[in-house]
Amino acid sequence: MKLDALRLFCDVVETKNFTRAAERNGITQSAVSQMLQALEKEFGARLVDRRRHVFQLTPAGEICHQHSREIVRLAGELAQRMQQARDTSTGVIELATCYSIGLHQLPPVLRQFRRDFPKVEVRVRYGLVDWVHGAVMDDAVDLGLACYPRRLHGLNIDPFRHERLVLVCHPRHPQAPNGD
Repeated sequence: MKLDALRLFCDVVETKNFTRAAERNGITQSAVSQMLQALEKEFGARLVDRRRHVFQLTPAGEICHQHSREIVRLAGELAQRMQQARDTSTGVIELATCYSIGLHQLPPVLRQFRRDFPKVEVRVRYGLVDWVHGAVMDDAVDLGLACYPRRLHGLNIDPFRHERLVLVCHPRHPQAPNGD
């Protein structure tokens, strides 16, 4: 069953006429008849009483129409909500970050984000870790990135990236692995 067939069925019921429904949808009357036959075959029931000269739905047709209208309505609502979601992928994000993250880890992530969401402007402000916490708590920024975040009441902390800490030293340093 296709959504277009249900829409077309609703148009047939609304206009009570195959020809007008065909004109409304830019198709032939024959295509409307074929769609109705396909729906009837799929549901295994007659939907329209063709024995009379006046358009009339069968009891199965009434049920099909009721549910088809709801499905078409929900599909329209879904399309509208999806468009709204795409439209909300615009705007400005104010981001506070400590220097170490902002200068070293953030640039490749930010490049990818800007490719994925070209309509979103990200404004990055740099500061010390305490300043990042304060900017988030004061609602001066939308998001903050900080190394060693402090657990503060009302502050939600989600890990951004887990990095391995490594020791870097001169080859002659006592902690350097010996060249054996």
